[in-house]
Amino acid sequence: MLDLTLSTLALKAIVIDHMSSKESLTRVFLNEKLSDASKASLRRHLYKTLRNFYTLSFECLNLFVAYGPKTDETFLNILTLSALRTPSTSSDELKSSYIDTHETLSLEGDPNSDFEVLLKASLKPFVIPENIKEFPNAFYSLSLEADEGYIRELTKKYGQERGLKAIASLHARPTSFLALNTKVVSPDTFKDDERFASYTFDDGSKVYKVLGEHSLVNLPEVKENKLYPIDLVTAKAFSRLEIPALSAKILLSGFRLPTPTVYFGLKTKDQVGAKVVINYADPQMYRLAMDMKKHFDLNDAYPIPVKISLLKTYYKFDSFDTVVYQGNDSRIGMLRRDPGLLITRSKEYVSSLIKEMDYDLMECSEFVAKGANLLFINHSLLDDETKNVVRSFLKRRKEFSLVEEETVLPMDYDSDGGYYALLRRN
Repeated sequence: MLDLTLSTLALKAIVIDHMSSKESLTRVFLNEKLSDASKASLRRHLYKTLRNFYTLSFECLNLFVAYGPKTDETFLNILTLSALRTPSTSSDELKSSYIDTHETLSLEGDPNSDFEVLLKASLKPFVIPENIKEFPNAFYSLSLEADEGYIRELTKKYGQERGLKAIASLHARPTSFLALNTKVVSPDTFKDDERFASYTFDDGSKVYKVLGEHSLVNLPEVKENKLYPIDLVTAKAFSRLEIPALSAKILLSGFRLPTPTVYFGLKTKDQVGAKVVINYADPQMYRLAMDMKKHFDLNDAYPIPVKISLLKTYYKFDSFDTVVYQGNDSRIGMLRRDPGLLITRSKEYVSSLIKEMDYDLMECSEFVAKGANLLFINHSLLDDETKNVVRSFLKRRKEFSLVEEETVLPMDYDSDGGYYALLRRN
């Protein structure tokens, strides 16, 4: 039976605490003893609900005018209506779980009558009311499952057609990209492989897009370490860097995954005296990076378990010829993988992220040697988290100049979206 109490707690963590879907589920799984089947069921239900959150929320707020938009009652009703429209769960089981959740969370209202209202609503598909069509952004919010304010911002920046295409493409099926393990295979190994489409960047580096229904984790080449995952925006940004041929000193900071350790460890494998330092504030990510260093035999990579603010206690300023910083942004460009991201994006939350990126970018810039590069990457699509952060930095650090910048929209490569800016210290 689907546990609506746990689903409600997970959804609340996403909406109220700005957690990612993965983080909210991890919290639930840590606090509860669940079977693998129960975990999979909860995950499927939560992701399905998140992908239809705006229409479900609209319905439930109209069905129950007494409950506010961010109350436990509304979260439970949204999840229940979503589950009722899924044939795999019987209405009797859902009613039992619904009543149990009401009691466990001490919710308002009558669970029996509330459930009957939801059951009746679930018998017909949601249809956007005719009067909503008079308000374009509200209509697009329901038809594209996106925040009305975000649609307004995106269409203002990119124009109506391109902005709406970007929103629509954010809901597409996730596409996986892979890079070559050049210690194991040659650059032309998968040249004629019909499972992949390849993109070659200006520096000659290449990524492979997984085509069709192939599962990333089940590809034998991934298991054999011939290929490893990398997102396209990051790979494209990396390709803009000119790595010194001798004694390259590279600092990677702000990354939430260990993949960059592998990328630069392989990129410098044939160089003399190269050193790739990557800091992780998250102990788990540090351990994963150490495992990957050993797994790929990356002698030039040096993961360290330290926050950005403490890097100065380990390394001297002006000592790296390449510094890469990935900003902690709202990551809307990754919506295909985490459908809860758009829901968490409030003005207050984004403001706190911008302040963090402002501070961290300044900290990282201290380690850039004269004449060296500073690369800023994130997965937002709007200026407040991308160009404006860079412009603010350049006003304060006059010795840096902008070399180039680019925003990648998800429909451009059928990929995740994001932004990068290459800066140089004069």
